[in-house]
Amino acid sequence: MRLFLALSVFLTLFPASISYGQIVSDFAPPVWLKTMPIQLEGSVVSSPVIADGKIVIGTTAGKLYCIGLSSFEIVWTKDNGGSFRSSCLVANKKIYTGDSLGRVYCRNLGDGEIVWGPREFGEWTYSTPILNDGKIIFGANDRKVHALDAKTGEKIWETEELRGQIQAGVALCNEGYIVGCLGQPDSESDYDPGNLYCIASDGKILWGPKVTKGPVQGNPSVFGDKVFVASYGYSWENDRRPKGRVTCFRTSDGASIWQKDLEKEIWGSPTTNGDCVVTGSRDHFIWCLDANSGEERWHFQTGGMVDATAVIENGTCWIGGMDGNLYALDLKSGKKLQEINVASMGLGPQNSVAISEGYLVCASLSGTLYRFDLAPSCLVRPTKSSYKSYDGSYHFEVKVENARKEGSPDLEATLAPINCFFKEDPQKVLVLPGKYETITFEGKINPEPGTYICEIEVSSNSPTIILQNEDGNTTNKLVLELNIKTHSPRLGKLPERIDFGAFWDDETPKQKMILIQNEGDGAIQASVSPEKGLLPDKNTFTITNDMPVAIGVALDVNSLPYGTFERTLDVKSNAGNSKIVFTGEKLRSKNVVEVWIGKKTAMINRQEKILTRAPYIKNSLTMVPLRLVSEGLGLEVSWVPEVKTIIINLFSGWYLRLIIGYKKALIERPDGGIDELQVQAPPEIISGTTFVPLRLVGDALSRGGAKIDIAWNSQIRKATITRSLKTGK
Repeated sequence: MRLFLALSVFLTLFPASISYGQIVSDFAPPVWLKTMPIQLEGSVVSSPVIADGKIVIGTTAGKLYCIGLSSFEIVWTKDNGGSFRSSCLVANKKIYTGDSLGRVYCRNLGDGEIVWGPREFGEWTYSTPILNDGKIIFGANDRKVHALDAKTGEKIWETEELRGQIQAGVALCNEGYIVGCLGQPDSESDYDPGNLYCIASDGKILWGPKVTKGPVQGNPSVFGDKVFVASYGYSWENDRRPKGRVTCFRTSDGASIWQKDLEKEIWGSPTTNGDCVVTGSRDHFIWCLDANSGEERWHFQTGGMVDATAVIENGTCWIGGMDGNLYALDLKSGKKLQEINVASMGLGPQNSVAISEGYLVCASLSGTLYRFDLAPSCLVRPTKSSYKSYDGSYHFEVKVENARKEGSPDLEATLAPINCFFKEDPQKVLVLPGKYETITFEGKINPEPGTYICEIEVSSNSPTIILQNEDGNTTNKLVLELNIKTHSPRLGKLPERIDFGAFWDDETPKQKMILIQNEGDGAIQASVSPEKGLLPDKNTFTITNDMPVAIGVALDVNSLPYGTFERTLDVKSNAGNSKIVFTGEKLRSKNVVEVWIGKKTAMINRQEKILTRAPYIKNSLTMVPLRLVSEGLGLEVSWVPEVKTIIINLFSGWYLRLIIGYKKALIERPDGGIDELQVQAPPEIISGTTFVPLRLVGDALSRGGAKIDIAWNSQIRKATITRSLKTGK
């Protein structure tokens, strides 16, 4: 399989397999290859932790696993009894865990043996601990935040009871610790508002409770002087509140800065890099909000609920969904960069991924643990993509780089010339991680002077192939150019046709640039002669072999006809002549109808029309010919003589029906409904022409998205009726 332009990402299930990649715009995101998974006992709702070359993760079956990161084999397993629903803390070669029985342990990372514990804290302890200043800090079912000595497990302090059980983790801030709780019913509204607190380093409450409009189940996310909190907005007693809210608070005093309501609950934690905030929701969407204002930047729809927490890494957002997929999204645009299936529907990740030491680890609700390996990255760039020759010889060097660190797979790449001015077999290269190799294409041909192109097709075992030009800018094609020159001046080849595209008559299209080159030596004296409507920015010029001339060509829009057109620019020189045909389409931006009282002539787009009966004034109403005005504005008019009805197609599914002698206009909507519009005077037929009040034209013909403007000049008794064609038909 080979490629020139973008193809979809092809992932392999086995790292030994070869896959052919896509040409991408830059190094983000790194593409990962999925290894064979490990099936754990029980479901997994906690996130994997990577530390000291090991993966630590617990399951709902009470199993605690330590797995080698590079070998991806189980090192040890411990049966804890209580289930794990929060992530472990791994620090200083120790593992700190809480479980569903309300117990906290410290174990050795090396063998899993207990260092201290258990310490009892109520029915369950689901809050992920953090380590700070020799203390582990966590919340518990007893509605308190606890601080234990990390070495001995002895209590240092505990807070007073908060307004709800604490299931969320604790976040470190400049003032101390931020923690959210599940809240308790409010006596006035019977709502379950949830609460947010800031705890000092000695366990005293600095501020709080702050209402979050729903229980806080995920961890707060702190960046600088802001903390971002997600609540799932669900009350077991009452379901009247908005579901799902992200709130930004100030860490110094808990003041609310902004809040954003979503349609469904939020069970995960918000993630921020200080510029934006990413969260999943049970509305099946992943949301990215502006960190300073809360305004939506983008949202991405998945195939199921999103309870997982995002991880932001190198401009990429990684997050799993209950549809069984792991998604990599571009953080700026929300565009999907990679999608990997890791579970069946309803059993996708409810946690976050772990990225460290060149690996990505992900666990699904089904208990399946995956390790993903960085694929080799293929970067291809010529040292010089353009070569000048007088005798037809050429020499090109192309650098092939494996842009991955040591330990990643080797890169296998093949470069094959196609559509080329020379014939050469494909060249293969093996590139070690972090290294590059150079491929050379050289030889000699005997064509006429001119420019010759060779495209290099690249294939590799990398899912990503990055093509760059010699300046390091990303491109979709790798092209080598040979310029064979003579010792006499020679006019370079010019484009035969240049298209301006479609444009409105009240706009000026951007000028087109032409680069005129001298493919030989000496000087070219040249001039251009434009047809009417073309406006070159220079008429005479000199071209040397090292100084091409750029000519800008604009349009004189007023001198061009409506519709499609062709205009020729002749180029004459002492080194040959050429011509360029410019094409485009001039669009009318508005239709204008002008009528005068008592005058049997009218103007439609400045073209005179003769009337059988002049417009007139009746009972202080200006009466105008309906067909002339409607068709002059570009609308379709039909007559049904059996019922004396005029039907005007207003476009976009709207129709106007007028009945002779009837003082109501009937407007048919796209949904089939009928609106009635009272008119000042019924339509009447004079000398075979139907006349209607001028005001009816503005009121009725404006339906269907058309914009109708009417101007009246009382001095000369003239009505000017204008329909904009830019805003609708």
